[in-house]
Amino acid sequence: MARLHTYTAWPPGSSAESARFSARRYAAECGDLALQFDAAPRALLVTALLARCLRAADTRPLTAQALWQWSVAERLQGLLAVALATTGPNTTAVASCGHAGCGQSIELELELASFAAPHTVHSASGVAPDGSALLCRLPTGDDQRAWREFADSDTAQTTEAGERWLAQRLVERVADAPPTQDWSLPTAWLESIAALLDASDPLNALVVGIECPYCGGHNNIDVDLEQLLIEGLRRQQRSLIEQVHRLACIYHWSEAQIVGLPPWRRARYLAQVEAHFS
Repeated sequence: MARLHTYTAWPPGSSAESARFSARRYAAECGDLALQFDAAPRALLVTALLARCLRAADTRPLTAQALWQWSVAERLQGLLAVALATTGPNTTAVASCGHAGCGQSIELELELASFAAPHTVHSASGVAPDGSALLCRLPTGDDQRAWREFADSDTAQTTEAGERWLAQRLVERVADAPPTQDWSLPTAWLESIAALLDASDPLNALVVGIECPYCGGHNNIDVDLEQLLIEGLRRQQRSLIEQVHRLACIYHWSEAQIVGLPPWRRARYLAQVEAHFS
């Protein structure tokens, strides 16, 4: 019989009518153990995680095809929802103090709900270096996938070439008109477009200010929030695999039987095993 999951609405505290989507706990099904965190490209891994753990606001499953079309910002919101349902309200990051003579490790505790965006943003408008009005759409998972393919091709000679290729792909209007087919993005526009996209999706370039508890110096820490959340989910997978191994060795249950146990019951059995062999 299929296991029934509890789904948590996102943003936190939203009603069924106002929720953007909902998420279940990761590492609650055998299929969750099939995800290869170390082998899959990050964009592919995020799509797989979201497809397994998210539901639309009307409770329908979300397909991988649909999730590839979500903006990178919306995909991060989905990953935040999965992390909240899996590991709880907070996550931690470790950084090193950048002040000379210190270098101590600093632990940052981040509240996941504080990163919830109230609505979906699809585009960003601004002004190009030549004064032209500029409209760009936010990159999607499909753009990430296409960018990776371009970067791996013979066409991409430099990192700048890849960035220019992606930026041109995102420009929707210049001077209130769609770019012509032969329009070429000026390299001098790259910095302006990057700043425009960062302003519209601040979590993509998250910087957290913190005082070092050892030297008192102020640090601005760059946080790759997406990677931080993925690492937390990877640890959940490893923990479940270890639990399956320990219980299978003692009780000879199948993987499906062990994963199908509620977490509190697995914990009780593991405590009994530890007490027996201590």
